[in-house]
Amino acid sequence: MEMLYTCLKGVEVGTISRAEDLLAWVRERSTMYSVATAALCAVFTVLLCSDLFLEGGPRLGYPIIVTLMILSAVAALGFLVLGDRFGFWPALVIVTANGVMMVLDFTLLRVPTNTIGSVIQMPVLALYLGIFLRPAAARIIEAGVLIAVLTAAVLGHTGTDVFYGGRNLIKILLFVWLCLEAGIYAQKRFKRETHVDILTGLLNRQGLVDRAYAERARATRAERPTSVAMIDLDRFKQVNDTRGHSAGDHVLRDLAGQWRAQLRESDVIARLGGDEFVLVLPDTDVETGQRVMERLNKHSSHPWSWGLVEWQPDEKLSHVVANADREMYRDKATRREPADR
Repeated sequence: MEMLYTCLKGVEVGTISRAEDLLAWVRERSTMYSVATAALCAVFTVLLCSDLFLEGGPRLGYPIIVTLMILSAVAALGFLVLGDRFGFWPALVIVTANGVMMVLDFTLLRVPTNTIGSVIQMPVLALYLGIFLRPAAARIIEAGVLIAVLTAAVLGHTGTDVFYGGRNLIKILLFVWLCLEAGIYAQKRFKRETHVDILTGLLNRQGLVDRAYAERARATRAERPTSVAMIDLDRFKQVNDTRGHSAGDHVLRDLAGQWRAQLRESDVIARLGGDEFVLVLPDTDVETGQRVMERLNKHSSHPWSWGLVEWQPDEKLSHVVANADREMYRDKATRREPADR
């Protein structure tokens, strides 16, 4: 009996361990976007499944509903396993498919319970678009969905009990758009809190990754080079030691403002931490980048050293930053006088 208990306990522990490993594996690959999209697909799966039990059967027919239900369930599992490797196009597919279903609910199908369910989904989808898509794209897509859905509602349900003769349509429009704007605000607030360095207002490490790859991709499409510079302040520790950390913070904020004023909007400036900064200069080769760095250094209120390299095709940002860092230490060792290092 004791041996059986030990075996069962071993099986239970092994099962729990495998489940924990699976969850950890999923967490490593998942993002907020992929989890939210998977949750939406799962909800759609449940809603489609509920259509199977409507009196008289689903209006679209069992084969279509079952097929859509399977596709939605597979999509939910795929997002959990693969994270955001699909990119953001599935968001467009999901919203478009849901818009089509709502139009059908309001016109051809005309099932009051489905219509109410579609209305409930509209603010959720608006929040989803606002949080995960760029604001301009989210507003354009949501406007298209609302125009299509509300037009279908007017044509298919004016005078019925569902919309009280259309009087509630304007309320739905305003509430859904409010949800969209709330999602856009949440996205901007989240990015500011997670992508911006509080002290200087520059990008932080995560913000650098997002902006740098976006600007580099734009420059690559135009077949233009991109340069990356690493900056390290000279004698910054002396400022903190002799004049206090508030003086050091003042130096960092001043330099951040000076760089922003002299660089283009497309140039990326980020603080990695302490007195280390990274500049990403799209459409800029090394020769031009060196002139830019010399100009910035000449007009700076505090001396600093830098290293500049060109971002090669298929090279990771971490690798190019490491190369620029090595160039910066060469500059600090050879270009400056010993007293300035």
